[in-house]
Amino acid sequence: MAALYLTVRGTLIMYYGEEIGMKTTPPTRKQDVKDPIGQRGWPKEKGRDGERTPMQWDGSANAGFSKATPWLPVPPAYKTHNVVAESQPPDSVLEFYKQVLRLRHTNRALLDGSYMALNESDQTCFRICTATKVKWCWWR
Repeated sequence: MAALYLTVRGTLIMYYGEEIGMKTTPPTRKQDVKDPIGQRGWPKEKGRDGERTPMQWDGSANAGFSKATPWLPVPPAYKTHNVVAESQPPDSVLEFYKQVLRLRHTNRALLDGSYMALNESDQTCFRICTATKVKWCWWR
């Protein structure tokens, strides 16, 4: 999915942590909920706390986010899903994001191109094009 939305024309929107595979970690107990939406709507609505946990920088205490106790708890996955761990393997999620972003910034079609349906009745194919030169094509 990231390859698709990182290569279409327009302004990129990335939520912190998606580039390292951070997962949403919703609270499991009402007393852990900080978000007013979750406090009012518990248990059906758990609020936005699960998406707002501290950025996971490394495997140290509080995921390297702060030496103080963070507002929201750091999820257990911080030991494996953090910037330092994701910087090591060349096939990690973080390295994939870096490669696609480098490609985006060095290819005019990905910056200024337009979307053109090849066959509008076939929803499995699209191209990113410049005025006359097709630069990329994806098929599912």
